[in-house]
Amino acid sequence: MIAAAPLLVLLAAADPGAASARALFDRAEVKFNLGNFEAAAADYQAAYELDHRPALLFDVGQCYRNLGNYERARFYYRRFLTLDPRTPARRDTEKLIDLMSKRLDEQGAKPDLAARDPGAGPVATPSFAPTAARVDGQAPQSARPPVYRRVWFWGAVAGVVAGGVAAGLLLSRDDPHGSLASIDVRSAGVAAR
Repeated sequence: MIAAAPLLVLLAAADPGAASARALFDRAEVKFNLGNFEAAAADYQAAYELDHRPALLFDVGQCYRNLGNYERARFYYRRFLTLDPRTPARRDTEKLIDLMSKRLDEQGAKPDLAARDPGAGPVATPSFAPTAARVDGQAPQSARPPVYRRVWFWGAVAGVVAGGVAAGLLLSRDDPHGSLASIDVRSAGVAAR
C-alpha cells in the first residue's frame, strides 16, 4: 500500500481533471440522494466538462426527469445513447426516452390546471436509481436500497457498538490484582534469596 501511494500521486498529477471530475460526481450523487436535483444536475454537468464519460449525461437526464423537465431529460438520454451506443443500459434508456415522450404528450394534452388553481404545483414522479453507470465504470445494482437503509446494517452497527462498550468496561475495571490470584511465594516452596 505504501508503494502505491507515489503512483497515486503521479496519476493525480498527470490527470487532475479526473480527480476533480470524481469529486464533482461524488458531490452530485449526494445531492441526488437528498433530492436536490437541480444542484446534482449542475455537478454532473461540471464533471462531464472535465471527464467526458457518457454515463454522466444519463445522470443529468435522471435529474431533469425527477424535476419534471421531460424534454431536457429526453435530450440527455439521447445524447448518452449517441455517445455510448453499446451500453448495457441501452434498453432501459430507450424505455426512459419513450416514457419522456409519453409524458411530454400527456403534458400537451392536459389542460393547464395551474392556470385555474395557482396552488397546484407539478406532480412529483417517482425517482429511479441515480445512475446507469458510475464514473469508475462499475454498473450500479438496480432496485437495491443503499446499505445504510438495510436492517442488517444497523444490526451490525449496534453489535459493534455494544461490543466496544463491553470491551471498554472490561478494560477499564479497577482490579489491582488483575485476573490472576495473588501468588504466595513462601507457600509454594520457593526459597527467597
